Amino acid sequence: MPGSLPSSARRLEVLAEPPRSHIVCRVCGRIASVPLETEALLELERLSRQRPDGWNVDQISLSLTGACARCRQGVIPSA
Repeated sequence: MPGSLPSSARRLEVLAEPPRSHIVCRVCGRIASVPLETEALLELERLSRQRPDGWNVDQISLSLTGACARCRQGVIPSA
């Protein structure tokens, strides 16, 4: 049907929130958002269909872990 969204885009619309991603510093716990491109959003949606029987998905969140620039440089954040 002209003007309709692909099925994957319709699937994303039923989520409680749009998919999101962030990176967490394993040293200091700092968190920063990581923008998601359309291809990544569609891949996350595809992965959300690989769930155990009886489960549903209402939120997609991708979490990356690493060390922030301050911690890699040995800068200790003030408390």
